[in-house]
Amino acid sequence: MTKNHNNHHNANHGHHEAGHSCECGGHGTGSSNSCCSANNKIFESEKVKAKINEVIAQIKSAHENEEITKHVETRINSMPMPEEKKGMLKTNALALMKSMTMAINEEVVKKQITATIGEEKTKTITEDNLIAEIDKFVENFKGAKLQETIDKYLVMLASGMMQKENAETHHDQPAVNEAEAAKAKQADANAPKTVSIEEYNKQKDMAMEYLGSLQRMKADFENYKRRVIKEKEDYKALAFEGIFSDLLSVLDSFNAITPEAKIDFEGMQKINKLLFNIMNKHSFNEIPTDATFDPNMHQALTTEVRDDVEENTILETIRKGYKLGEKVIRPALVKVSVRGQSETAENA
Repeated sequence: MTKNHNNHHNANHGHHEAGHSCECGGHGTGSSNSCCSANNKIFESEKVKAKINEVIAQIKSAHENEEITKHVETRINSMPMPEEKKGMLKTNALALMKSMTMAINEEVVKKQITATIGEEKTKTITEDNLIAEIDKFVENFKGAKLQETIDKYLVMLASGMMQKENAETHHDQPAVNEAEAAKAKQADANAPKTVSIEEYNKQKDMAMEYLGSLQRMKADFENYKRRVIKEKEDYKALAFEGIFSDLLSVLDSFNAITPEAKIDFEGMQKINKLLFNIMNKHSFNEIPTDATFDPNMHQALTTEVRDDVEENTILETIRKGYKLGEKVIRPALVKVSVRGQSETAENA
């Protein structure tokens, strides 16, 4: 709430300073085309221009109506300060509101909308969505949100007046002893810290710059994720294309078989070999079972006591296993040798 109102005021000051830096990295001179937001074609739409002019009228009306003036008076009257100071604070507050109202223009609104939704988004946003964002933006200058913003400005103005008065009072007072000076210094150190409007605005500008950078980084990362997902899908489709293209030859062999054809075992073996060669081409291989049992690739379905071979020797392949590269797709089911109980006892 306060952020958008203050940024609006800050953007105006940045717009009128010669040689200010624009958020998009350009260097402006205070002309109507100096800001990056003015160069976005979406803002040149007649419908968008009309909405911006409507927003400017609403903001000015919100700052100048009797309700907000009465709110300022009520808020100041509740502050614990002399009546003379309250009158000065009211004059300063109303003058500040008037200057802010006079400073509102089309470029300021464009820049604030760009900072709010992100410069990257303004390049792709539709006209209707932009108008919706403008409607949300103007809500910060209405009702309770505007009153909260005004309250914070009043607190800052009051703090500045009190600081100035304290400085003048200390300057007119006679010198005090060291103990009293130390005590006063300690009290000042413990007092709540206040900042000037200029420093506050400077910090807000920096915060908005960081926010814009983060928003751009977020948009870049989202684009990167979408690109990676698409590349992954394209790669998967390309891999399947190669496999299925090779499998067409096996399918052709089966389609060539007719009810009248007498296909024998040898014919089936030829088709099996053709299929297995295609599998090998794509790193799909049979798991060897002519070595010692490996629990990572084999599954022992049964065992047999054998004293004539080494323990854990594979005696029989019950069902072949396969792997894709180094990844086991299906372990081989095997029969494994074990030692007899008498020999096991002797070895123990």
